[in-house]
Amino acid sequence: MTEEKTLTLLGNRDWIQLWQQGITPWHNHSVHEVLIRYWDNLHPSDQFTHVYVPLCGKTVDMRWLYKKGVTVVGCDIAEEAAIAFVKEHHQLTMCRTEVMLKNGEQTVVYETPDKRLKFYVCRFESMLFTGEKFDMVWDRAAFIALDPNMRQTFVDSTFELLRPDFRWLQESIEYPPGYRSIPPHSVSDAELWNLFGTHGRVELLWKEADPKWSEFPWCNRRVMLYAPPTCPVS
Repeated sequence: MTEEKTLTLLGNRDWIQLWQQGITPWHNHSVHEVLIRYWDNLHPSDQFTHVYVPLCGKTVDMRWLYKKGVTVVGCDIAEEAAIAFVKEHHQLTMCRTEVMLKNGEQTVVYETPDKRLKFYVCRFESMLFTGEKFDMVWDRAAFIALDPNMRQTFVDSTFELLRPDFRWLQESIEYPPGYRSIPPHSVSDAELWNLFGTHGRVELLWKEADPKWSEFPWCNRRVMLYAPPTCPVS
């Protein structure tokens, strides 16, 4: 099975199978440059204490965020991702606990002894039933990994998890329609403003051509910040 054919499978079982087979080309072994560069935009003051990392995989960004002193909660459908994260960061001594969510769903959570780093093994929709609330979201590529027809559900359900004063830092890409059928999926400026603008302020922090995608006539990377309507521009 080729990488392209494999990555077109976006059902929950298929993502789990990718982790089981070790097919994770999206994983970055270093802390993401965007998170480091725009940390102060995501975390403008010490009043921001809880960060959500949806579709987190085994990203090392969570360890970096944990060291920043905030509470970090990741979620991913594949327990293999959680197991790999726990193994690679064994110094955190995370323990596995079976939990029942408020909707009756049985799942597991891995957490540090101080409960400041948690990894829920569940669908992103299920996070609504964990009781968790956040004032920050680090969306490295969750939005563009999902099928486009799931974007509205993802945005709406994530906003339900947020406190009134929030920041959502997101990286996305845009390329010509029809050039690629696998993640990461393209999203236009107009769609981002349409999906997120109803929830608050939309700010473009950075945008430039990405030479990595040489098969496209053009491809742009962008970094967005979403915040409450009353939030001043960065």
